[in-house]
Amino acid sequence: MMRREVKQPNEKLKYQREIRGWSQKKIGMSIGTSKDMVSRWETGERSPGRFYQEKLCALFQLSAIELGFLEPPKAAEGSIASPSESSALPVSAQDQSQKDTPRETGGPVLDLSRRHVLKGMLQVACTTLVLSPYIMLHADAPHQLEYHLTHSSVVDASVLDDLDNVTQRYWKLSQNFSFEVFSGVIGHFQTVTALLHRSQPVSTAKRLSEIAGEVAQIIGKILFDFHEYDLAWSYYAFSLSAAQTAGNADLWAVGLGRMSLLHIEKHQPQDALTLLVASQKLAIQQSGTRAWLACIQAEAHSQLEDLEAFTRAIERAESIAPEVLSDNDRYATGFSPSRLAGYKGSGYLQLKKADLALGALQTAESLVNSSSLRRKSVILADMGTAYAGLGEGQKASETAYQSLTIIRHVRSLSSLQRVYALRAALQPWETAAWVHELDHHIHEVYKEITAEPVASLL
Repeated sequence: MMRREVKQPNEKLKYQREIRGWSQKKIGMSIGTSKDMVSRWETGERSPGRFYQEKLCALFQLSAIELGFLEPPKAAEGSIASPSESSALPVSAQDQSQKDTPRETGGPVLDLSRRHVLKGMLQVACTTLVLSPYIMLHADAPHQLEYHLTHSSVVDASVLDDLDNVTQRYWKLSQNFSFEVFSGVIGHFQTVTALLHRSQPVSTAKRLSEIAGEVAQIIGKILFDFHEYDLAWSYYAFSLSAAQTAGNADLWAVGLGRMSLLHIEKHQPQDALTLLVASQKLAIQQSGTRAWLACIQAEAHSQLEDLEAFTRAIERAESIAPEVLSDNDRYATGFSPSRLAGYKGSGYLQLKKADLALGALQTAESLVNSSSLRRKSVILADMGTAYAGLGEGQKASETAYQSLTIIRHVRSLSSLQRVYALRAALQPWETAAWVHELDHHIHEVYKEITAEPVASLL
């Protein structure tokens, strides 16, 4: 006779959720699963796998033991990665990433374990900034922020305004720089969360939550560029929770969009579409956010090779585009006529329609803002891939060099990733001397980008 397995409710997980006032639905939305699944985890009907355990630990900012996934006396060896282990992605996702990603840019740029990285983040002084946006504030603002961190528990309106101004400055800087602003953004995050952890009036706590959610998204965006996808997901999850607390539907929707881009990067377009459908149910105020989300949806459909669905999503973005104000992009989605044409071009590349892709990308290049350096490097790399698809190898190489010149300046691994896609399209010319020269140049740019470890910026 078989023994019935006794269910062991996870009281720790349930308790930590309830003391925060979070619903099971909120937990599910934050980590990309359903309310029913969270309920099963709490009742003991099922246990979360390693992937979701990591997400839950990041969301609650607690260890696996504190959330009831491991027993303190005898943790099962090998069942959960210890804090000192350096797995940058959950195992299945990491294997897929290594399979699908070019050799030199295949892994995350951080050469430390996550525990070491997080320890480094905690050691960053909130006033130590690489590109300090505090210079944009009035003379007394930095001292005022420091005073409230060390002496005062309640934050006044002027300090909130200063924190908001710093955040807006980082949004702008993050559009072209990652390595250079990383330390400063982490310090800013520590400043905001330190104030948030103190007892504040409801209105103040709500605004601090909103600012913390924004800064978390900036950090996630930078980590995405570093190819630290699991850490990026964790910061995006924090941002979603903060946006919900603040009642900011646009910030919440943009967070879901950025999580969708992570799924697309890992070749999980169906998972991306699930999050995008959820974002459509939110009361989004900004037309630019809605158009940007439609573009991401188009990208997911192109990865599924669904031309009809891709076209519908692009047409929806095009119908919204006239409503978009170029100066109202608070959360740096970058949506613009150039960005729309760029999404159309990259989608056509996925759909193996190089001629349509090239036309769209040429439009994107002609419209791109001169200050959008990172975006221009991506457009040029995609144009090169289109040229290669049309049999114009030398022209593809020329645009690769143009893209690499910009990438050397902005130090973007995500942009370099597009050049690697271009290089893969040059397979028919593999033995040509100019291809070997391009390989050497790509390698040199990669070495320059990663020459200064991120650890040294912490």
